[in-house]
Parts: sequence; C-alpha cells; structure tokens
Amino acid sequence: MKKNLSVFLLLFFIVSCTTTQEFVVRRNVPTNPTFVVIPANNLLYQVEFANKIESSLLETGVSVHQRPSLKEVRKKQSVGKTEKKESESRNSEEATLVEAYTAYDGLNADYLITTYAGSEQVRIIKRETNEVLASFKILNTAPPGEKLTSTYESIKNALKSMGVATK
Repeated sequence: MKKNLSVFLLLFFIVSCTTTQEFVVRRNVPTNPTFVVIPANNLLYQVEFANKIESSLLETGVSVHQRPSLKEVRKKQSVGKTEKKESESRNSEEATLVEAYTAYDGLNADYLITTYAGSEQVRIIKRETNEVLASFKILNTAPPGEKLTSTYESIKNALKSMGVATK
C-alpha cells in the first residue's frame, strides 16, 4: 500500500510538472496598465501572430497601444583584410561585419509583449526595467486528458497571475 502511494505521488508530480506552461511574476502592477505587442520581426507570419495576441489582449479589456514604427539600424565595422586566391593572382579585400537590429521609436506602454510565431512563445516585459514578468507558449495541442487552452485564456491567465484586472 505504501509503495503504491509513493508511485502514485511520483507519477502525479511528474505529470503536474510536465504540463506547466507559464512563468509569471507579480510586481507593482499599475491600476490600469497599458500594453504594446511587438512581433519577433517584420515577416508576415510573425506580424499575424502578434495581431492574434493583440486581439486576445483587447478581449481581456486591457488598454493596448498601437505598435510603434519599426526602424532598422545597421552598423558596419571593418574587421581587417582577407586574402582571396583567384587563379594565379592574389587579391586583398577589406572584411566588414554588418550588425542589423530593429529599434522601436515612441514606446510608452507600461508593458511590452514580445511574440515569436515559430515557437508560439509570448513574453510580457516591464518596459521601464526590462524585467521579464511572464513567459509562456500558446499551444495548439493539449496533453491527453486535458482541455486545450485558447489564446485568449492563456493571455487572461497570465494577466490575472500578474495582478492585472481583466474582464
């Protein structure tokens, strides 16, 4: 009997640990927080996923700001000379490292929500401190015996866990 109980508790612990999808932190939430949804990049499928998350946020009744305009910033840096061997002659070329990243102008929301369509990952970040307060996946499939959580329910659960009032 004692052995069966131990096995049951061990299985229960393993199953409950593997189905956890969220990580949420509660920190000084304003009364009426504002959000802005930022896609991983400007590709259509990323923007569509961000729009899906934005729609779910609006359904919860929170204030959502328009996504700011994207600005691509490129930095070029000389790395040195490289030798290029073509037939008989040797040429020397200047090697350049190009860094490209996206900057957002005019972010004034309390929280940034970054989305990653490929992994269906959503992160909620406190803008002023860059602190990640929530990180979870929007799953298309549920483990056997469990109900599939909708995008809306996932967003609402994360907001409630943070202490944000939703409808």
